[in-house]
Amino acid sequence: MNFLKNVQAQWNAWVPFMKGAAVGVIVGPLFTLYMGWMVTSGNVTGQVEAALVNARASICVARARAAEAAVKDPSSLDWSARRALAEKWSLMPGQKAGTAEYAVTNACAEMLAEPVKNISKKETPS
Repeated sequence: MNFLKNVQAQWNAWVPFMKGAAVGVIVGPLFTLYMGWMVTSGNVTGQVEAALVNARASICVARARAAEAAVKDPSSLDWSARRALAEKWSLMPGQKAGTAEYAVTNACAEMLAEPVKNISKKETPS
């Protein structure tokens, strides 16, 4: 009898820890996934796509500003003119005409709206 009482006392002492471990095993991954602390393939794919769109839009902006010398500041153009300019230059090498990505064209048009920075001036640190 003494042995059974010891086992029961040990079991009763471990029950709260076991309940906490069970809750932690279930809630822990759900919480970290919700907070964005867990890296999933969906997160990585989204970040890679965003980086590709940004890189392609930067190429589009550089090509548009270099080729359109008549337009000194594309940011002074209205939205439809910037959009047309972006559609013209957002086509990447190797793509067929009319297959430019919508996200790249939009990002390029938004980047063209930003004024051209004067790179020749050197800023001195204060």
